[in-house]
Amino acid sequence: MTNRFQKSPRTPLVKKVPGRAERDQGEQGQVETVQVFDYRVDAANSSFSVTGSNGKRVVVGYHGQVFVESASRRVRRVTLIADNLPADFPTHSTSKGVDYDYVAINGLKYLMPITAELRLSQGRNEALMNTMEFRDYKRFAADAKTAGINSADHP
Repeated sequence: MTNRFQKSPRTPLVKKVPGRAERDQGEQGQVETVQVFDYRVDAANSSFSVTGSNGKRVVVGYHGQVFVESASRRVRRVTLIADNLPADFPTHSTSKGVDYDYVAINGLKYLMPITAELRLSQGRNEALMNTMEFRDYKRFAADAKTAGINSADHP
């Protein structure tokens, strides 16, 4: 099944991948079913750029997958892989992925990013991986009052 969205020229082609994937939900041992969607954005419609070690920047197309929890229809993982980097560009490949899970903040559960990973290869034999972990989410709040000013008291 192919869905085409015409909301903007940057909207990717989205295709549902046949079948379903199962994802382990951590310590509780529960398995959840997710639907997997492929997407692709051509370079002409892309704003994704890669900056090489030489400081040059190139805008490229990309593709990836979106993993959607079947029961709640919430996104649980997004991946992005750069397409068609120029042959003479210092970076040969780059990809990133973000995983989402429910996090308790002030006693309420919110779907938040929990990990992200960036991978790239450059030069002859250099591969880099940057893994990020998001934790200790806090709710920040402030109270403010607006005090009225009587114009008769302040000429």
